Amino acid sequence: MMKATSEIISLLNELDNNRIADDLEGQDIDFKEWIQRSFDDNIKLMIKMAVCMANGGGGSVIFGVADKKNGRNNAIKGVPANLDLYAISKRIYEKTEPHLTPHFDYIDVPYGTGKLLIMHVFPGMPPYTTTDGAATIRQGKDCIPFTGTLRRQMVSTTSEQDFTAEVIYEDWKKLFSPSAMEKIREILVEQRAPELLQQMNDEDLLVSVGALKNDYLTKGALLLVGKTDAITRLIPQYSWGYRKMVSDTDYIIKEDGNQAIPIALYELERYIA
Repeated sequence: MMKATSEIISLLNELDNNRIADDLEGQDIDFKEWIQRSFDDNIKLMIKMAVCMANGGGGSVIFGVADKKNGRNNAIKGVPANLDLYAISKRIYEKTEPHLTPHFDYIDVPYGTGKLLIMHVFPGMPPYTTTDGAATIRQGKDCIPFTGTLRRQMVSTTSEQDFTAEVIYEDWKKLFSPSAMEKIREILVEQRAPELLQQMNDEDLLVSVGALKNDYLTKGALLLVGKTDAITRLIPQYSWGYRKMVSDTDYIIKEDGNQAIPIALYELERYIA
């Protein structure tokens, strides 16, 4: 699970209690000092850490913190304030296989340059490697070589799992989006689905397709008929994005969202049209 900004700030406060950042690291969090000598060295480190965290179940990497120094004033060095986060994301995407798209956030701090950079790496479907085949995996607070044996074990384990079939044990009606369901019904009509399906009420329709099990939605169902805030909270790695490019690096339209898939498809079709 990703660390909230408030949790990270609380951890940073511990630096004034005779602790160093290395003490605060764990399975889902790491601190890295920004490398001043070379921007490309930072990109290489981000790619390496993205692969490591993704293989280890996801986590957050905070850039701009020296991990061996006591006190916030000494440890928090910060990062440059004018980073092109889109360009950084693009480099990571291009240099990972399967492609990874971390989410970046800034934290304002009264130390160093005044800004820290958080890279949130969401859990996906590992194994992940760099495009040259290198890979590590997070174990504890270390990134260890992701050997062939570990990869085979992971593939064997993940092949038995179905993320979309996982049940969400909350009141499904509080998670349900009528507008998303309306889009699904429009698709049913367009695709000439059987009349029986089209005439069912929302609950019966969800039960009939296996989306509602014993009065609980599956995660797959949440992606189809869930409210945006519920999807963001329960499946934070999901998002959609649209870019209209004018060059390899510049765009004139940039839209992102976390709405249910039927609404996302409608928005994407609208932008493309």
